[in-house]
Amino acid sequence: MGCCSARTTVGTRKKLPEVSWHCGLGLPYFHGLEVEGIPLDRYLDYFSGLEPQERHQVITRVIEEGDPSTSSSRPGICHRKQVRVGLLSWNVGGISDHRKGQGAGVEEAVKDATAEVLSAAVADLGAADVIVVGLQEIISLTPSNAISATSSTNEAHKNKSFYGWPETVAEWVKLLAGGLNRRGFQEQEAPKNADAWHLRLCSEDHRAYVLYGQPVYLFGLLLCVFCAAPMLKHIRDFGMAEKALDKTLQSGAKGAVACRFVLWDRSFCFLNCHLAATTSNSQRCNLRTFRQRLRQLEKCWNEIKFKSHVNQMVYPVSAHRAIFLLGDTNMRLVNKDHCRQAKDFHNYTTQAIGATEGGYEQLWSLDQLCQELTKHYAQPSMGDEVSVGCMNAMGAENVSEEKILRLWQEPLVNEMQGPPFPPTFKLAVPGPGYSRKRVPAWTDRVLFRSDHAEPTKYGSVRQAKVLTPPRNLSDHDPVYAGFTVECTTIHPRHLGTLAREVLEISRSLPQRFPSTQLSQRAQQQAHAFHASALDTAHPEFEEMSRRINDRASVHQRSEASQLLQECQEECWRILSERLVWTLTQSVREECGPEDDGGSTDEEPQVDIAKLRVGVQEVLVQMRQELSKRSSERDTISL
Repeated sequence: MGCCSARTTVGTRKKLPEVSWHCGLGLPYFHGLEVEGIPLDRYLDYFSGLEPQERHQVITRVIEEGDPSTSSSRPGICHRKQVRVGLLSWNVGGISDHRKGQGAGVEEAVKDATAEVLSAAVADLGAADVIVVGLQEIISLTPSNAISATSSTNEAHKNKSFYGWPETVAEWVKLLAGGLNRRGFQEQEAPKNADAWHLRLCSEDHRAYVLYGQPVYLFGLLLCVFCAAPMLKHIRDFGMAEKALDKTLQSGAKGAVACRFVLWDRSFCFLNCHLAATTSNSQRCNLRTFRQRLRQLEKCWNEIKFKSHVNQMVYPVSAHRAIFLLGDTNMRLVNKDHCRQAKDFHNYTTQAIGATEGGYEQLWSLDQLCQELTKHYAQPSMGDEVSVGCMNAMGAENVSEEKILRLWQEPLVNEMQGPPFPPTFKLAVPGPGYSRKRVPAWTDRVLFRSDHAEPTKYGSVRQAKVLTPPRNLSDHDPVYAGFTVECTTIHPRHLGTLAREVLEISRSLPQRFPSTQLSQRAQQQAHAFHASALDTAHPEFEEMSRRINDRASVHQRSEASQLLQECQEECWRILSERLVWTLTQSVREECGPEDDGGSTDEEPQVDIAKLRVGVQEVLVQMRQELSKRSSERDTISL
């Protein structure tokens, strides 16, 4: 018999560390610096063993050296890069509804037209490094489909030996890949159908957008990340999550799918959502479902989390520095007071849209999302205290539904301007034009939260203008948005060197200068002096390292580098020994010697003139020795 009970042999479950941006170091969130997608202070806390004050010094040095407005002699610790991110959202319910009684898959008759619409969206977006596509209703949202709904994580857990996706998911992934890459071929070389597009791009075009990670799907929701092939070596740590938001079957008929990854040290998070629909044109129903949508957004923000298989940490949505939400938000227009009946409001909106090219602009003030976002302008920064988002010291775990929209911005939208495209719902199929069943609305939107993302484009693809003859495949037009995201990469080796320097200075100064002799301010000055003195030698040793690397053979480089490092350490030891006496003599106390009766609060003073003379004497002695050694070497050679 063992000495432990059965329930203690394995031990209790231990929670993985959860990433957050509350550092508690008094810094302004250190410019959003990350290492492998981990906040810089958390990275140093977990992996460096530095004390809080030492981490503070390292972060301050990294910020200073990464600032392009300041000059630094240390090369290569930070590099800034720009990533072009494209987002595409499309509710394809009108396409899937044709197959209500025909099982899975996509209608062959609409594949080419669908690829044409996707290609038009990519052309409008322009060049992009990463394109994230979110689809809604890839299968018809019927009760029978809801009972047998599938999700990416559940299927992975059910059958570990199964490698594949449901038929509908596989067909849509192939269709998306063909549509996104259709722009890459000349018209005279164009393959004849969507399958030929897919085979052609996989075999020939190295510039093609390729699927990264895996599709994230839940019932009718699908989220895919496509990136340019050269970007694959820079993107890592893919994670996925799903959240069902419908109350009855929890099938995902309404819900969200999400993914995350790290690109050039910047953490990205994408959420594709399909929120509660308004089932009636009445004002009361409109308000009730609006509150329901806010609760669903709040659940997505607070409850979706990712487990990283790279560093075994948990990332809530708020732990990312570039967060994007796309999908069918089902936001509607608020009925004007003088439109007593729904049909009158429908007539009013359609007339406004069709009156002139930009006639829809007068409807911005009626949009539910615009009304809420206008309340919280100016745009919230990730570091603002008024924001209850990911950067607030209170944390982001408990954001209420009343405050959830304060977290988000809509690209190229402000208090004076709404979405710069006509309402995307509800279109007549095959149309063209709007259906009489619902009042037109901007249900399909893109939102973002980031201090590092700059929106460049925001628009919709009008199916009836792209396809010939003019028609609508779905009752929603797709929307797209383009962003430029600033990434700051931190070289891990250089960061480690900087951490060791700070650690060495921190551990050596208290012994060399007792606290009774130096005040805190003087110690900080000594830190800065020592750090700048170390930095002055870096360019010369970097140049010597480069020469050795260029001239030495492969098997000689390791030994030569080690000798160079030993030489560097010996040079510093000799110089330090000669300077320490000179520096000590130049430091004098205004309040008398230490043994006169206790410590003093007076700050020490440095005799700069004596220090300058002493340093010059040391340099003259070293030059004389160098000249002497050079002469001896020349004599031996003769």
